[in-house]
Amino acid sequence: MGSAASKTARTSHRRFPGRTPGSMPVSRAPRQPDPTGSAKPTASTSKTEEIISDSIHPHPDGSPAGFADRLHRMGIVNPTPTFSASSRASHEPAPSPRQDLDARFYPSPANNPTLASLEARRHLQERADAEFEALGRRGSPGREFLDVITICRALAMREKGTSAEQIESRLNLKAGVVARLGPPGVTLTLGASS
Repeated sequence: MGSAASKTARTSHRRFPGRTPGSMPVSRAPRQPDPTGSAKPTASTSKTEEIISDSIHPHPDGSPAGFADRLHRMGIVNPTPTFSASSRASHEPAPSPRQDLDARFYPSPANNPTLASLEARRHLQERADAEFEALGRRGSPGREFLDVITICRALAMREKGTSAEQIESRLNLKAGVVARLGPPGVTLTLGASS
């Protein structure tokens, strides 16, 4: 599919020139030794007097070491927000970092849809377990939580003209369960046609 131009673009390979036509390759001049005679230090397996002195007093002029000492004495600095019209700083006191982390990672359970759905699922599971344990006992009101086979049987019986009360009685269902499947014609078994 597509135009012929796009097909040619997929099959052909672009070639880039290595250098400009007519130019000669650039050759690099060999490095000359440092005329000042101060060569860069090379790796050594032994410690010289200079290395030991540098490890004891890394900055003999004292500026970086003094700067680090001053920073250490200052401690942690809390920035003060700017109260100008263009400032993005909030004018309210900032929450503590711990509270901010809790709010971000652990939202309120009342506003968390995942926790709400898990709680609803747990509640339904408890009701289904209690119903299952009560099955077969005298005074059991019948089943409310149905499996697919029971639903198909109830729908097939309803399509044949069996009343909702008779279906609930034969399949040991709670009163009103068949009505919750919807009116006839809304839910059908797979092989049924209307």
